[in-house]
Amino acid sequence: MTTAPRWALADYNGVIGRQAGADDWARLARVAGWHRDSLAPFQQLFWSLRPDYDRGLITADRFWARMGCPADRREEASAADTGMWMRADQQVVDLLRAARHRGMRLALLSNAPDGVARAIEQTPWANEFDVLRFSCDLHENKPHPYAYEATLTAMGVEPGERQHVLFIDDRLDNTQAARQLGMAVYHFTGDTTDFVRHLTQHDGTSTTCEAPAHSRSAPAASAVGAPVHGSRHLL
Repeated sequence: MTTAPRWALADYNGVIGRQAGADDWARLARVAGWHRDSLAPFQQLFWSLRPDYDRGLITADRFWARMGCPADRREEASAADTGMWMRADQQVVDLLRAARHRGMRLALLSNAPDGVARAIEQTPWANEFDVLRFSCDLHENKPHPYAYEATLTAMGVEPGERQHVLFIDDRLDNTQAARQLGMAVYHFTGDTTDFVRHLTQHDGTSTTCEAPAHSRSAPAASAVGAPVHGSRHLL
C-alpha cells in the first residue's frame, strides 16, 4: 500500500510573515491621507473593509477609495500596504525548508489581497512550496470550509488522508475549522522550539497541538489597533 505523503499546510501572516509594526501603520495612514492622530479609526476601518478585499471581491483602487484615500494616492497606498506584510521570519522559513528536506511536502493558504498574493509568489522561499493558495483567487477567506477544501484538492489530498496534513495558523478560529475538516492542527504562537518539535513528530495521527508560549514577540494591541488574534484578516 502506498503511504500518503505528509504535508505541512501553513498560514502566511503571523507564521511565515511577520506582523506589521506601529511605524508601518503610521506610514500607511499618512500615505492614505489620514491625520496622524486618527490611527485607531484608520485601522478599524481598514479591518472592517478587508474581508471583501482579501476575497478579491473589490479592487485595490476600490478598497482605498472606501478608505477615503485620494485618487492620486491610491497606488502608493496599495504599494505601502503590500510592502508592510512582506517581511518573512527566516527562522520559520528555514524550519519549513528542513521539513521539506525530510520528505514533508509544503503548502500555503493565506487570506490576502491580490497585491500581497502576487508579491508572495515572487519571494525566493515560495519555491519551497508545492502549492500556494490565496483567498483573493479562491474568493473565500479562512475559516470558511471552501478555502480549505479547495486547497486540499490542489494538494491532491483525499478526504481519508487529511490526518496526514498538519495545518499551521496563528488564529484559533482557523485551526479549529481545519480540525473540523479532519486535519491535524498546530496553533502557532511564535514558539519556534515547540513548532519544530511538532513538525518533526507529526505522524498524521494528531488531532490538535497547542503551542504553550511565545518566543517570538508579537506586536502589542496598540500597534495594530486591535488584539493580534482578534480583528486581523490578512493571514
